[in-house]
Amino acid sequence: MRHATKRHCNAVHSILLQSPQIKFCGLFNAIFYQALRSYPNQKTNDMKILATVLLISSIGIGAAAQETTEPTPKREPGKNEMGLFVEPISSNNFNGSYDSWGGVQFKRWAKPNIAYRIIGAVGDYIGYSNPMYVEKRGDTILQRSYNTNVPMYFLGGGVEVQRQFYKKVVLYAAIEVKAGYGTGRNQELLTKVLESQQGVFVPDMYFEVDNIGTHRVTAFTIDATPFIGAKLNFRRLSLGTEISAINIGLEKMQVENIPSYNGVTNFDVGDLRQRVYLNYRF
Repeated sequence: MRHATKRHCNAVHSILLQSPQIKFCGLFNAIFYQALRSYPNQKTNDMKILATVLLISSIGIGAAAQETTEPTPKREPGKNEMGLFVEPISSNNFNGSYDSWGGVQFKRWAKPNIAYRIIGAVGDYIGYSNPMYVEKRGDTILQRSYNTNVPMYFLGGGVEVQRQFYKKVVLYAAIEVKAGYGTGRNQELLTKVLESQQGVFVPDMYFEVDNIGTHRVTAFTIDATPFIGAKLNFRRLSLGTEISAINIGLEKMQVENIPSYNGVTNFDVGDLRQRVYLNYRF
């Protein structure tokens, strides 16, 4: 009978060893095996042995689970950025300028110092022309001029390279390519100016402007602009500004029933523009 019980204990021990949690804890194996072997000789203490075995098994399995489970590291914020920007100082072009415009931008840092960015923005194109002589009626000079206003929508992207300058201060350089499209109106104005006896125009004495026609305008532009900038990087926010004095682009303006320029290339140097932005880092 004793040999049969011993064989039974060995069989139970072999089955339990197939569990990966129990195999992982060598101390538990030794104690559990000795408890099974001593069971036939200590019938009066069988409940104590069983309780001891269960306690040791729970400790062994818990320890194995803790050792095999690794905590998931938390990713630091800053891999992506999204925010708002505005250009209070914008650029001029062939015969007009872009009024203050702004929009949203998204940045994705492919490397710690290199990012790709995408922008979407809106703004107004304000165009004008110098007065052109039409005719003279007595002491009044008639002049014609044009004013253009086109709401524009822009979409673009670029690459940014940065370098830490001091603590939270970061300096960077970027190049951006964007395209814009919009439709608006063109006003044809007739200006009446009084000519003095000396042949000098005196607008303060007599000056009148009449709107003699309104025409539909379609505008398209594409340009490339390099920027240099500085920013303050906090844990969740990035506040920065960037400037540029170079703009290379192509503009196309079509005015209904009025001769207009088509496909004018711009290369502006010294035309300062500035952008200010606030991004959320995540």
